[in-house]
Amino acid sequence: TINDVDKIKYLFYSLDSEMKKRQKYYANRSTDFISDAKSGKAIFPNILLCIYDIDVFKESFEDLYDGFFAQFVRNSSKYGINVIVTGTLTNSLGYVVENSFPQKIALNLVDSTDYTTFFENPPVPNQNPGRGVIALDDVYEFQVAKIFEEENEEDNLNYVIKQLCHYLKNPAPAVPTIPDEVTTELMSKNITDLTSVPLGINILTAQVECFDFSREVSLISSRMLDQSIVFLKAFIDLITKIENTTVIVFNGLKPEAFEAKDGVKIYDGGFLKITPVIMNNIKKYNELNDPTKKFMVLVLGYSKIEDYIENSEEEVPTIADLVKECNNDNFKFVIFDGQNALKANDENEFIGNLDLSNGVWIGSGYQDQEVFDAEDKYSYDNVRETKSTGAIVSNNRTKYIKYVK
Repeated sequence: TINDVDKIKYLFYSLDSEMKKRQKYYANRSTDFISDAKSGKAIFPNILLCIYDIDVFKESFEDLYDGFFAQFVRNSSKYGINVIVTGTLTNSLGYVVENSFPQKIALNLVDSTDYTTFFENPPVPNQNPGRGVIALDDVYEFQVAKIFEEENEEDNLNYVIKQLCHYLKNPAPAVPTIPDEVTTELMSKNITDLTSVPLGINILTAQVECFDFSREVSLISSRMLDQSIVFLKAFIDLITKIENTTVIVFNGLKPEAFEAKDGVKIYDGGFLKITPVIMNNIKKYNELNDPTKKFMVLVLGYSKIEDYIENSEEEVPTIADLVKECNNDNFKFVIFDGQNALKANDENEFIGNLDLSNGVWIGSGYQDQEVFDAEDKYSYDNVRETKSTGAIVSNNRTKYIKYVK
């Protein structure tokens, strides 16, 4: 209904995502959706969206109508997403948007002269219920078929919908919503490789949001240590689901906060011994040129660990040395540190060279953070930040998420 504000917005974001998927599929093909459908080779089902009373919709969702709907209907039918709207005014859609609706039907207009708004030389239908005018090869008066009596209309309509859902081969998917808890089980359905790791649900669109961790170094930051640990545990679980990927954790946060398991090596200390071992492995893979095996090195509490290594009497590789030596596609590094620690070390050459146009922020306080360079971080006044929200920064643009736990 019109009162399901979030659900309606999520529906349109979902349809937009579906159309982009279809556009990408047909971009480099010689065929199109309509040709595939006519030949019985359709890959995607037809989608029919019905909006009852577009005038109320426009009033209730002005931004969605002006900023999205008008552009969406211009191309949607090319990709099998067809839209039907009803209106009570002759100018319900406006001239520009109306041109995206080639098929028009007029039912029992009060002023008989209004039929000429839609048709050339139209007949004036009688006032029988369900009588109207339609343009096909010519303009005709027609009678709507009634599938049930108007009495108990809602019950009858629900029965028809239920029967259609039972017999149709491609029932409509549920409108996406934001779950109470974003679990690793839910997110793992969307993971393929390090280029697209699902981290949570977009709180504006209810779509799964991913981040590209295939960069040499990625940065995660926060002001909330406990919430970050909860997120990092889930993040580690997700990475282990990527085939042939081992996670190596330098834990400079809370001792024993993370558990070793298959595919995960945890180091709560002994950093002076482990960095030389990793350096040797990096050099080995530099020579092997074998991209099948992946290692993700998580440095949790970077400033604390790096200070410890640099101030030791032993000459061992630092984290920065490991990254500098890496000349292969096998080792990827993820740095986690709090905002204060990063700012205190902003003159550090390694930190100074981090890519701050991309990264992940965990917990509230994103709009006040001084870590990532985001052009639009003040553009989300309608977002209520909580300890369960975070942000993905991608090419200086922000996506607010409810992050995985």
